[in-house]
Amino acid sequence: MELVITVTTAAFIGYILHEKPLFGVIIAIFAATLGEFSRLPEYTNLPYLFNDLFMPILIIVWLIKKIALDRDYKTPPLLLPIIVWCTIGGISLIANSSWLETSQLKESAMYLIRFIEYFFLYLITADEASKSAQAWKTILFSIITGALLISIFGFFQLQYYPSFYDLNLMAAGWDPHIGRLLSTWFDPNFVGGLLSFMICIIFGIITGKQKKSLPSTIYHLLSISCLLIALYLTYSRSSYLACGIGLLAITAIRSRKLLALGILLISLAFLTLGQAQDRFMDLWESFKSILGTSDYASLFNTDATSRLRLESWQDAIAIIKSHPLLGSGYNSYKYAQWDMGLISDIDLHHSTGSDSTLLNIFATTGILGLTSYLFFYGKALLITIKNSAERTQISAYNLGLMGGLISILVHSTFVNSLLFPHILIFFWISLGLSTKIKPVS
Repeated sequence: MELVITVTTAAFIGYILHEKPLFGVIIAIFAATLGEFSRLPEYTNLPYLFNDLFMPILIIVWLIKKIALDRDYKTPPLLLPIIVWCTIGGISLIANSSWLETSQLKESAMYLIRFIEYFFLYLITADEASKSAQAWKTILFSIITGALLISIFGFFQLQYYPSFYDLNLMAAGWDPHIGRLLSTWFDPNFVGGLLSFMICIIFGIITGKQKKSLPSTIYHLLSISCLLIALYLTYSRSSYLACGIGLLAITAIRSRKLLALGILLISLAFLTLGQAQDRFMDLWESFKSILGTSDYASLFNTDATSRLRLESWQDAIAIIKSHPLLGSGYNSYKYAQWDMGLISDIDLHHSTGSDSTLLNIFATTGILGLTSYLFFYGKALLITIKNSAERTQISAYNLGLMGGLISILVHSTFVNSLLFPHILIFFWISLGLSTKIKPVS
C-alpha cells in the first residue's frame, strides 16, 4: 500500500511539474526558506535536504519536456562556463582518487552532483521567465517573499530562542550564538549573506526609472525595510560590509548624488548603531592581522570567530601549496585537512570547508578550477551590467543583481556562502531572471 501511495504521489508531482515547471522553481525557493527544517528525518539515515531529492525529479521532467516538445530551446550564456568548471571539479576528484578512499570519493562526488542539480535552476528559470512577463514577475515575487519569510522566521527565533545554549545544539556542531538572528538556517552569517544579496536586488528595482505600480512599490519598500532590520540583527560583520559595498556599487552607477547619500547613510549607521560599530571594529582588527600590522590573530585574541577564520584561511593556503594545479578534489577539503594533519577530528562541523568560497574552490579544484570559476563569475557580472544599461523591463533588476553579485562575492571572502546550498537556490534563480533568451513582453 505504501508503495502504491509513493508511486501515485510521484506521478502526480511529475505531472504538475511537466505542466508547470514554474511550480518547481517556487517549491525549491520555499523549501530553502525552511533551512535545517527541510532536512530528511533522522530515521531515514539520509543526510539530505528536501531540495536534494526534489531537484532530480524537476530536472528529469523538465528535460523530457524540452527534448520531446520544445526543440528550439536556446541555451543561456552561463551554461558553457559552468560546464567547464564542473568538468574540472570532476577531473580533480579523479586525479586525487589515489589517496581518497572510495567512500570519501563518493561523498565528495555527491556534493558535485548537488551543485549541478542546483545549477539546473538557472536553466529552468531562464526558460520559464522568458515565456512571459507574468512568469518573470512571479519568480521575482517568490524569491523576495522567500527572503522575507527567512527574516520573519528569524524574528520569531530571536524572540523565543535567542540562545543556542538553551537548545543544546553545540553537541551537533552548531556555534553557540546568543542574541543574533539565525532564522531556520541556524547561522547568522549565511542568513546575512542572503539578506545582503536580496537587499541589493530590491534596491536596484526601487531606484529604477521604469514605471512601477503602487502595490509593487509598497511591497518592495516594506520588504527591503524588513530585510534591513533582519540584517542588522544578525550582527554579521561580513554581511554588513558586503551589503554596504553592493549598495554603493549600485548607487555609483545610478547617480553620484545617490552615491553621496549612500555613503552618508552608511556612515551615520556606523556612528549610531553601537553593537554594529563594535562588530565593524572587530572586522578592521582582523584586516590588520592579515596585513601583519597587529598581533590580533594571536592566541590572546578575544574574538574567537576572527581567530578561527584566519586559521581556516591558513589551512586552505597549506592545501593549495600541496595541490596547486587541480586541488585536493572537489569537496574533499576535510579529507585533505585530515591527511595533512591540520585537524584532529574529521567529523568537526567546521572542517568541511574554508571560511572563504574562493579559497575553498582554489584548495579543492586548484588554479584551473579557480580560474574557470572566476571566468564564470566575471561573465555573470558583465551580463548584468550590459543588461542594466538597456532600457528594458528588467534593466533595473539587472542593476540590483549586479550589486547583489558584488555583495555575495565580498561576503564569500569571509564565509563559504557561494557554495552554501540554500543560498545557491536563490543565487541560480536570480541569475536565471537576468537572462534574456526571448524578449519579455
